This record gives sequence, C-alpha cells and structure tokens, in this order.
Amino acid sequence: MIALWLLACAGNDTNFNGKVEEPELVSGTAVAVVDPLEVVIADIDPAFSKGGQVTVTSTGDAPLQIYGAQMVENPDGVFFFQPVGELVLATGGQVSWTVVATLPGPVAYDGLLRIRTNDPAQTNLTIPVHARPVGWVEPQDTAASDTGANDTAP
Repeated sequence: MIALWLLACAGNDTNFNGKVEEPELVSGTAVAVVDPLEVVIADIDPAFSKGGQVTVTSTGDAPLQIYGAQMVENPDGVFFFQPVGELVLATGGQVSWTVVATLPGPVAYDGLLRIRTNDPAQTNLTIPVHARPVGWVEPQDTAASDTGANDTAP
C-alpha cells in the first residue's frame, strides 16, 4: 500500500495521461499603448465632479503585465483615482480607468498618473492629467509667437 502511494507521489511532473507537462514559455515583447497620452477634464463646474478616461491596450506579442497605476501628483487632492493593483492583459486586451476631478474653485489643476508595466520601452508610463474649470482659456505661449520683427542686426 505504501509502495503505491510513493509511486503516485513520484509522478508529480506528469498529468493524468502519464505525459510530462512542459512549462509554457512566453517569448516576445510586451507593448503598452495608452490612449489618450494626456487626459484633459474640461468645463468642470466648481464643487462638482467630472471624469476623464484613459485606456491601456496590449499590442505586443507577449502578455502585458501592469504592476500598478496611481496618481503620483495630485495637488490639493483635486483628482480621485482608485489605485490599480497587478493585472495581466493578453495581446489585444485592454483596460480603461477613470480619473475624476473636483475643483474647489475656478482654478486649473494639473496632476500626473503613473502606470508601471513590463513594456521594456516604457516601464513607467506617466500620463499628464489636467482639470479645467468652465470657461478656462489656456494661456498663450508668448515665446512661440515671437516673429523676430523687432530684432535689430548687430
């Protein structure tokens, strides 16, 4: 009786058909595609909440491992994002998350969402997140509009 038990325990590398199970090796590269690359939550009424969405898609020829996602810059606690733990996306798989902003007044805020992955080209994806109140107009970059018309030659 003990001999049969030992024989059964010795076969732990085989399946029920007596064939040896080979571990599945995954080769290839994981690739994460993020859309959008910048989240703009616009026309927010102060004291009300509004959200913006970000989607991560696995496009490589190996599964995409997401180690976590969280807001790493969140001035005055304006942004709400439920931190994400580990998950795996097969090729073609995707996941979407929502970042919610609540403005305390008619002021613009900027934050940063970080997504950590096994994509060798972008292990720490950083997504700028902007919250803009109703009627907000982005300031113009005066340096970009300088035509040099008033420049004088030396």
